[in-house]
Amino acid sequence: MLVKDLNDTEEALQEIATALTDIYPDQVHLLLPVRPLAESWIRPADETGLHRAQAILGTVAQVVLPHIGQAVTHSTDDLESAILGIITRHPMSIEELSTALGRWSPGEVQQTLDRVQNTLKAKRVIWHSREFWSAAGAFYAAEDSEVGDQKI
Repeated sequence: MLVKDLNDTEEALQEIATALTDIYPDQVHLLLPVRPLAESWIRPADETGLHRAQAILGTVAQVVLPHIGQAVTHSTDDLESAILGIITRHPMSIEELSTALGRWSPGEVQQTLDRVQNTLKAKRVIWHSREFWSAAGAFYAAEDSEVGDQKI
């Protein structure tokens, strides 16, 4: 996982490249923190950091850049159970949920999210200006995060 100012610097990436030389992987998958985390100081590497990583690590392995994928859900006829099953594992945006739950309309997904929020089974979390839905019991760092309309 590439974290801004932690392991996306030239020095850190050179150290990683040295270690990878011993391992000699076919591919290196770069990941970015894209969902709310328990540590408030973590920031995703920016575009410059990604390009730097690709340039340095690409000398030892094929670099696969980050991709936000679609969640895999278990087959269920109950939308609420499907949503809670997903957001209990990791927070997701309404767009990601709507894509993953394509057999239901985005409106049905939103209505169900509103209902489970009102029953205190889910909560809305704002992280780096992006809205995510999470299981109600999940904990996230206070800095730059909101739950519902209140700062946590």
